[in-house]
Amino acid sequence: MASPNSTKVQIKSNRVMLITTAIMLIIGLLCASYWFGYARYFESTNNAYLQGDITTIRPKVSGYIAKSFVSDNQKVKKGDLLVELDARDYVTELEQAKAHLAVSKSSIDNLVAQKTLQKSHILQADSRVDSAKAEYQRSTQQVRRSRSLLTKNYASQDEVDDMLAQQKVALAELNEANASLVSAHDQLLVIDSDIHQAEASVVESEVDVDQAKLNLSYTKVYAPVDGIVGKRSVRQGLLVQAGSPLLSLVPTGNIWVEANFKETQLVGIHQGQKVTIEFDAFPDQRLIGIVDSFSPATGAKFALLPPENATGNFTKIVQRVPVKIAIPDQQTLKGRLLPGLSVVTTIDTRG
Repeated sequence: MASPNSTKVQIKSNRVMLITTAIMLIIGLLCASYWFGYARYFESTNNAYLQGDITTIRPKVSGYIAKSFVSDNQKVKKGDLLVELDARDYVTELEQAKAHLAVSKSSIDNLVAQKTLQKSHILQADSRVDSAKAEYQRSTQQVRRSRSLLTKNYASQDEVDDMLAQQKVALAELNEANASLVSAHDQLLVIDSDIHQAEASVVESEVDVDQAKLNLSYTKVYAPVDGIVGKRSVRQGLLVQAGSPLLSLVPTGNIWVEANFKETQLVGIHQGQKVTIEFDAFPDQRLIGIVDSFSPATGAKFALLPPENATGNFTKIVQRVPVKIAIPDQQTLKGRLLPGLSVVTTIDTRG
């Protein structure tokens, strides 16, 4: 027979177990209610970072840096002068291009003068043809007349022969005049061709002048956007090549979040949903973002060495898809949102 004390202990133990079980059931019900009624509609990831359009400034021409107008971490506005290269070589190239253009234009003037002179030569040759033709016609008439007189014994055969000789000379002079006229016209065509070639040379020289002007203007490098100077490698006297990086401009606005969600989290995520953004750098600050767009491929596909699953042993790994999250209102942390900062994003999929 159990003692009264042991019975009381057993009853008390059962009561504690019942209370504990009831509390656990209540907690489970509360957790289930929280999950099914609220938490399951939220997708979160800490694999997220701030991004921005960082612009790398590169010169379009080579040269020595004559002067740098910016320092590290300096704020600049669009159109501010950043770097100036030594422009003396490009000034010389521009002057040479202008000189070549002047020579090309003077060549056209010379050819136009030759064309005018050649036209006068054609007129002279045409006059000689008319004169030779008239002389040939006159000599032909004299031959005809002398032959008529010969039949009537009013002229001798020698006179007829003289007239025939004069006719041959006149015909030769006419042929020579015609040949000279044809040659003069051919020479005019040659001059016209030379003029067209010279005009093309002028156009080419004008292009060279324009390019030389552009190259000269490229010796001054301006800021294409507003931003903060970073990763500056500009030093006075440094020789830089065209296309080599001088510095980077980090934007102070238009910052967004790139959140890498697992593929299993994308079911309920849609464009336009609200996102809560928490910052590791600013624990007490939160911003509201909007799901803007999805990457056209997983992050692995854009890697330098994309995975090749067709060879070797295969291990399935959950892929992540970059999701762009816009931040419409950045005034609270304006100037403090820097590309690369870590954030935690939570998307309300009920939206």
